[in-house]
Amino acid sequence: MKEPQKPRLTTQVRAAIRTLNYSLYTERNYVYWIKQFIHYHQLRHPIEMSDNAVNSFLTYLPVILKASVKYNHSFLVNGFSLCLFFNMQTDN
Repeated sequence: MKEPQKPRLTTQVRAAIRTLNYSLYTERNYVYWIKQFIHYHQLRHPIEMSDNAVNSFLTYLPVILKASVKYNHSFLVNGFSLCLFFNMQTDN
């Protein structure tokens, strides 16, 4: 008999965000950036990655995408918020 599969990462993130009463906009934003992060790292699960993976992703965005300064700031704020969110979830 097969063990039931764990919910997908995005489903787990959505559930965690909803228990924290974050806005729907924040939920969509976090899920979007999580997907971008995972695709940047060739579909590896974030639990398999180190802190260097986050640094690499945050460095990649403004350099490769040639985003404006305002857009870069948004990337960094969202990336930092997302890292804090992941740390809070994994510490509990």
